[in-house]
Amino acid sequence: MNKEKLFELIAGYRNGSLSLDSLCFNAELVLGEIFKENTHLDFSRVIDCIYVLEEINALTLDEGRPINQAEKDEIDIQIALIERLVRS
Repeated sequence: MNKEKLFELIAGYRNGSLSLDSLCFNAELVLGEIFKENTHLDFSRVIDCIYVLEEINALTLDEGRPINQAEKDEIDIQIALIERLVRS
């Protein structure tokens, strides 16, 4: 059930209804619940992916600018990694 919540958050970010900031915050909450249910999950790798997303988010917020293409590409890579790790 919590995996579905995470995938819904990711879908919300992808369709523009959820900000990167909200995705990061809510994903951390949901991941805690997912880890309780699936102790085999490589939690540290998933958190590392979230950390990269948070760093991009913080950088763009601090500089008051939109996310550039290189950052968008990195976000897509990190989200794909999260999805793969959580599905395994």
